[in-house]
Amino acid sequence: MDFQARYRQEQGQKTRRIGLIVALLAIVTISYFYYVDISTLSLANTLPWRICGVSGGLLFLLSLKWQRSAGSVVAMHALTLALALVMMSGISYEVFTNSDSSTEHFAGATIGFMSVWMIISVVAFGARRLMVIVSSILLVIILVLYLGLPAAQKASLLGYFSSVMLMGLFALLVMYLQEHHERQRAWAMYELEASRDRITEQAQDLATIHENLLTFTRAMSHDLQGPLRRVQSFLDLFERRQEKPLQLSAQEYLDLAR
Repeated sequence: MDFQARYRQEQGQKTRRIGLIVALLAIVTISYFYYVDISTLSLANTLPWRICGVSGGLLFLLSLKWQRSAGSVVAMHALTLALALVMMSGISYEVFTNSDSSTEHFAGATIGFMSVWMIISVVAFGARRLMVIVSSILLVIILVLYLGLPAAQKASLLGYFSSVMLMGLFALLVMYLQEHHERQRAWAMYELEASRDRITEQAQDLATIHENLLTFTRAMSHDLQGPLRRVQSFLDLFERRQEKPLQLSAQEYLDLAR
């Protein structure tokens, strides 16, 4: 398995685990905040947007039955997070364009939007790259909508708009840096493991070569013992049959041969 495929598989496994938790929490918390919309804030038009947010969690849970590849898991997790952003965008638009909205409504929508963006930057995992793209597009849309408001309304909403944009840019930057760091760390780990495997293979090859050399040396020593003994016997016989003592140089050669 190459590094790219292994990285996608590992990211898919992590995303599946965290995505399950995020989907369950999204369903529960969004349902609760819809109750807050009705009972505390008296917001009447948030139901379609809350359904949009809950549908992301439900789709992820349903997709777990047929998801097979890591890419599909990441895509469904990104869809869950993107629908949460769409939900908060719709609710914020309803609040900020409604003339009956109060400062409490503005603050609630702003804090909710900022909280969702902050949570997404933490739980995106394998969907970080996709969420960077989604966040960039959403920030552009928010900017265009804000610039299209009347001048007086833009001035009154400047603080809320700036808070949402800054948190969105911060979340985008965090996800981009996390994705880059995670990929670099994984690549370094893969390279280290590959180097370790290569060193292990080379050590095994050297051990095999060393064992073969020892076997060859023992075989050669055993094969040469017979001829060496015959040479030594011949030299002894030759020395005994000499009628006269050998010259000093010849005797030295015989001793060296033995």
